[in-house]
Amino acid sequence: MGKEAASKLLEELNGEAALDQHAADQILPYLALAKGPSIVSVSKKTGHLETNLWVIQNFIKRKIIIEESSSGYLIIVEDKAP
Repeated sequence: MGKEAASKLLEELNGEAALDQHAADQILPYLALAKGPSIVSVSKKTGHLETNLWVIQNFIKRKIIIEESSSGYLIIVEDKAP
């Protein structure tokens, strides 16, 4: 178990994304509420991220896109509602 945890940690630390897969869904509400556009890279797209995105878009009318990139995924919050 310890080796697996260490391996996953090293994978995240050696990646190019700004955020790890666990921080992505936690920062999403703040990006959605921030004034102006936002963009951040994350290492992986998780079910938690997709669920949080669905919930946020049912309360806040902002266009939020998750797209694949060379460093993992980009979360893009556009300036205006769709």
